[in-house]
Amino acid sequence: MKRLVIVLIALLAIFTAIRAYTQTARASGVDVAPGLVEVSDGRSSLGLGFGLLSSDGGRQGPWSVLPVVLQYRSGSSTVTLSLHGLSFLLNGGISLGREIVIDRPTVGDVLSAGGPVTVAARLDGDVWVLGSDVRLTAKAVVTGSVVAIGGRVTADPKARVSGGVHRLAELKLPFIGVLGTRFSAAALAFARGALVFVLAVGALLAAVFYLTRLLAGTAAAASTRWRESLITVAVAAAVLPIATALLAASVGGIFFLPFLVLAVASIAILGGLALCVRLGAWMRRGTGETPFFLFTSGLLGLFVVSFPGLAGVAAALFRGEAAAAVAGVLRSVGAVAALVLLAWGFGTGLAQIRAGQRKG
Repeated sequence: MKRLVIVLIALLAIFTAIRAYTQTARASGVDVAPGLVEVSDGRSSLGLGFGLLSSDGGRQGPWSVLPVVLQYRSGSSTVTLSLHGLSFLLNGGISLGREIVIDRPTVGDVLSAGGPVTVAARLDGDVWVLGSDVRLTAKAVVTGSVVAIGGRVTADPKARVSGGVHRLAELKLPFIGVLGTRFSAAALAFARGALVFVLAVGALLAAVFYLTRLLAGTAAAASTRWRESLITVAVAAAVLPIATALLAASVGGIFFLPFLVLAVASIAILGGLALCVRLGAWMRRGTGETPFFLFTSGLLGLFVVSFPGLAGVAAALFRGEAAAAVAGVLRSVGAVAALVLLAWGFGTGLAQIRAGQRKG
């Protein structure tokens, strides 16, 4: 427990160091520090910072979980975009490969990768576009800045931008240069999937060392209590929406609704990890309850489940209708696999908890 607290404190300190990072321009080169990656060509630089928790969520709110900061510097100009990393993982906060049209007053930053952005109303925030174009109509009023990396900015003379317009036609920076190309959406989608996989591995590692017996028992229950698990999933599919609606409709129920969501998510994640352990053990043709066996088996199962989705995103990097069709199929398979894993994991985890209560 002491080691876990030390790790959490260290991760919290990472983002503090990022916020205290100097704002002066750096010489040409690549600088990699804990929670910070910055590249520069001598005239401008692009930095990416990330951490665990921040009390400054920018326009998104006072708190940010898994904060991500994207900063562009050119001479004396600095434009910073703060994102909720959690919303990025949940397919929010950033648009990938889709066109965005701002035709009504909007509050908040706009970030698009691989999709054009049209501003035809007031926007209280910044506009960041990676690998595509920005169009500002005569009605466009942007209180922040407009940054286009790898694209063009077309502005009507009547358009107003308080923070200025910044454009990089080509981002000649290592690693991050892909953000200024047509592959920006696929690259960020792959990064999102890879980050989800890394977080799942971290959750598996924590479960292996702190919930060893429960994880091993739930993995064993995946085959012995599969009927009870299916019944539990069917009942939960009918009961949970009704319970959620009743809690949301009542004054006191709003307070308990987050706890219900947290409980369901925790059981589903733990059960999903247990199913990955079971799948990995079946592929290895072995059995065991040691932490090392549970972790390696779960890691193998996680890779098998995550592979279709990541392969689908990677296939989107290739041109052609055939590659697009294969990418779509693989992404659909990956989404279905993840959904089935969490649903079955919830049923298995709840069945195992009920079995433990009966024994007790």
